[in-house]
Amino acid sequence: MVKIEIQLKNEKAILNKFNMMPQKVAKNLQIAIGQVGAYASGKAKLVITSGIGMWKSPIDTGQMRQGIQSFTGRMKATIKTSKRTPYAIYVHEGTRKMRARPFFEITVKEEKRDIEKFFNKALERAIK
Repeated sequence: MVKIEIQLKNEKAILNKFNMMPQKVAKNLQIAIGQVGAYASGKAKLVITSGIGMWKSPIDTGQMRQGIQSFTGRMKATIKTSKRTPYAIYVHEGTRKMRARPFFEITVKEEKRDIEKFFNKALERAIK
């Protein structure tokens, strides 16, 4: 009879690390979400300033660009325009007299690969 036995060394330490994975992944994803929020809000300001993907840059006073804010909550980042710029929705969505200049959608489209990198790095950190 031929017999092979495989036994893990440090079994308790390995199982302990394995059990900690959900917390590590959640912690690193939360960090990545905060980073993405800050990154995307900065990029949205750049899109507005330069007019990337738009027929015209929506800059007059710069108040809408300055009013873009990022908030991070539990497993959530929110990027929005401030209450001082209620007209931002009309710039973004357009009106019957003005074409849409969807700066948030353009930002996500333009920065999709970089945003994915934040999450890939978060998962790599959790695994290490």
